[in-house]
Amino acid sequence: MATTLRALGIDRLSVDDRITLVQQIWDSIAADAEQRPLTDAQRQELERRADDDDANLDDVIPWDQVKAEAMLKFLIEHTPLHPAAVKGPKRPPFVLQDD
Repeated sequence: MATTLRALGIDRLSVDDRITLVQQIWDSIAADAEQRPLTDAQRQELERRADDDDANLDDVIPWDQVKAEAMLKFLIEHTPLHPAAVKGPKRPPFVLQDD
């Protein structure tokens, strides 16, 4: 079975239909994951993380701060004058020359 977007016709779906499809696929994966037991290593890692969280109650970053920092980083990197947003060779938007 071909699993490319084009072979499955997914590339011809609207954005809304593709989002719906992704949600349905994710839900099916989550349903299957519930039927699949964790390995001992996965269970131990989850327990270690839970214990670490319980032991370090003040070691958290509020969601609003995480969201704000991510949005700021996204906006900076997608500003046309930012080198990360420039397509092609990386160079500053202007060059200062010594006179």
